Amino acid sequence: ERLGRYELARGQPLKALNEYRTAAALLPEIAARERARILAGEAHILMMEGDVEAARAPCEQAIAIARASGDTLVECSALNTLGVVLGTVGGRDEGTALLAEARTLAEQLGASDELARSYVNLAQLLDEDDRMEEAIAVTLEGWERLRHRESAIAPLLAGEAGARLDSVGRWDEAVSLLTGVAATSPDSIP
Repeated sequence: ERLGRYELARGQPLKALNEYRTAAALLPEIAARERARILAGEAHILMMEGDVEAARAPCEQAIAIARASGDTLVECSALNTLGVVLGTVGGRDEGTALLAEARTLAEQLGASDELARSYVNLAQLLDEDDRMEEAIAVTLEGWERLRHRESAIAPLLAGEAGARLDSVGRWDEAVSLLTGVAATSPDSIP
């Protein structure tokens, strides 16, 4: 599983997927938490590669195993992925609800990266549904909630908010937001 994460970080998603599948095949059945983490990672890679149909089953398995074994961080990650998967295949309301559930779990866990993912993913679904004002509100909320935490994704949320503000002609707000982000000390951004 660790090799899979390394391959993904190196920009090799297909090699990473292979490593996740190899790890899953090697695990004994009693290693529930590890299996859930591997399935969640596999589903995430499949989703990122655009194979949302194939991502659904490992996501659902990861969630079930994570809940049964009490691994709420893996559950949160898989909920984030499944929210995108379902939203992409037409289940926008169900996907949005799962992303809200992931956001709640991430807040409870103090998991900044998963919290950021939930904001990015929800905003994207809203944007794709032509709900731009809601997408702007979500990205701005995410930026406000994450900007003082150690999350590399927080500036991305601000950038997405700025781009969306620009696209609807709210240029002064976009400039103000992005100028504020640019003035943020690099020491506070990991």
